[in-house]
Amino acid sequence: MVTLGDGTSSFVSDDMVPGMTETNALPVEDPGRGEVCVWCGEGEVRQTGVGRRRRYCSAACRQAAYSQRRINEAVAAALAEREHQEREQEM
Repeated sequence: MVTLGDGTSSFVSDDMVPGMTETNALPVEDPGRGEVCVWCGEGEVRQTGVGRRRRYCSAACRQAAYSQRRINEAVAAALAEREHQEREQEM
């Protein structure tokens, strides 16, 4: 664990990765401390400290969020198409 200049800590030390210094290591607030799921707002999201940060507490929440994003994109596309058609009819 390396303490960075801004007071945060990092799992990566400069002797572990060639070229890695304290200034370019990724900060980790508190390893193992959970955050709240961005979908359900209730589940605890456990971080491993390696790789991309997790956002969902379960595969079910991740899938529900994915489905909702696809629905939102389809609605936005339909509304944009409708506005485009209305503008063409006004001309």
